[in-house]
Amino acid sequence: MAKPSKLALIGFLLVCLCFGARIGYAQTFSDTFEKLYAEMKDAMSRRDTNAVAALLAPGFVSEDISGKVQSAEQMLVELSGLPQDANKKSQTTLLSVDIRGNIANVTQRYHMNTTKVTAGGDSKAIELNAVSNDTWKLIDGSWRQVRTVTRQLDYIVNGKALVHKTHESN
Repeated sequence: MAKPSKLALIGFLLVCLCFGARIGYAQTFSDTFEKLYAEMKDAMSRRDTNAVAALLAPGFVSEDISGKVQSAEQMLVELSGLPQDANKKSQTTLLSVDIRGNIANVTQRYHMNTTKVTAGGDSKAIELNAVSNDTWKLIDGSWRQVRTVTRQLDYIVNGKALVHKTHESN
């Protein structure tokens, strides 16, 4: 029979191996979703509604900060009408990724900066920060977004916070 210290060491090594494997598993999913959000950002910046639609699940729903719901079709029409913004810089940061079978719940932060020139010729620094809870589903081997709910929104102009809202269900 193995000595208690050897059993403890073997147990410790097994825990480390399992924990390390779990971290690797989680990192793989984080990498997967970072790539998906990068694809979404690229498609949206090009106003490529077909590429955006390919990332959405049938029945996709977007819920804004006030609780207003939009279908994929409504969102894509709105996207196609948005003007291009050469000054826009944005970043999406994944705050958490929770996988349960073929469903992933992702909390992400979107940060955007741009500069707008007013009719009077003044320049305004615009900053937008949003936190959203997104649900993705694995469909035929591909992750597709089912729902996005904006939980918090901050709108800042020239360093002054003009809007700070949280979703009514918060």
